[in-house]
Amino acid sequence: MCNRIMGKTIITILVFNIMVLLSVYGNGNVDIVKSLESIANKGNTNAQLDLGVIYFYGIYTSQDYKKALSWLEKAAKNGSAEAQQYTGECYYDGLGTEKNNEKAFDLFEKSAMQNNKSACGYLAEMYYTGEGTAKDYKKAFDFAKKASKQSLNGKAQFLLGYMYFKGEGTTKDYNKAIYWVTKAAEQSWLADAQLLLGTIYYKGEGVPQNNKLALRYLDAAAMQEKTEALVLLAKMYYKGEGLPQDKTVSMFLLKKAAKSGNKKAKTLYKEYRLDK
Repeated sequence: MCNRIMGKTIITILVFNIMVLLSVYGNGNVDIVKSLESIANKGNTNAQLDLGVIYFYGIYTSQDYKKALSWLEKAAKNGSAEAQQYTGECYYDGLGTEKNNEKAFDLFEKSAMQNNKSACGYLAEMYYTGEGTAKDYKKAFDFAKKASKQSLNGKAQFLLGYMYFKGEGTTKDYNKAIYWVTKAAEQSWLADAQLLLGTIYYKGEGVPQNNKLALRYLDAAAMQEKTEALVLLAKMYYKGEGLPQDKTVSMFLLKKAAKSGNKKAKTLYKEYRLDK
């Protein structure tokens, strides 16, 4: 999820929090990690959380998921919603520990109860896929909607848009689907969202068919190695849809997708070769 990609805002907040802690506890002129450990060992939840995040991302020190989890669990037990979210991520992805979806779900649920939008995003995904809990599209939709209020939670926004598109857990609504999938594609540069938008505009599903927009989003998805996007782009080049016909480029794209294991690309490549 987008939580793994730490933006400038999160880094700024973390550094500010650390400086405040060190200022309050009078340790501003010594090693940051050791100073935080001294504060954290006294039971300070904020210091425990900051240490966990520092080790999680490798800021001021080497990245160490085991140490991150150790400190994050302490802060999580003290009720920190953010620590519960990060600890949940560790169990969800098997970082510093064995993967455990049930523990992850429990931690995300506790964090979400404190209105942590990132945790809501994970719950939406887990309810949708049935990981760590029973599959429930209605709950997946509700949590995706809550998580999507976080401006850069691209996966939640994509899931919300996809569920509107499919009518899963809610009434089918193409306008809302396009709105949320576009946010995920534009703000978070999410390849899945770009692929879906490109496909929607290429086929004209719920919107007027638009090769120009299809090309824009499929090209973006292809740059992120989405082989399905390569196949659709190959079709557009082969038929000259929305761009000058170029069968050479078409075959190149199909060959590239086929090498990555895309079965449709292999079939289409043989078909187009016979058509020459």
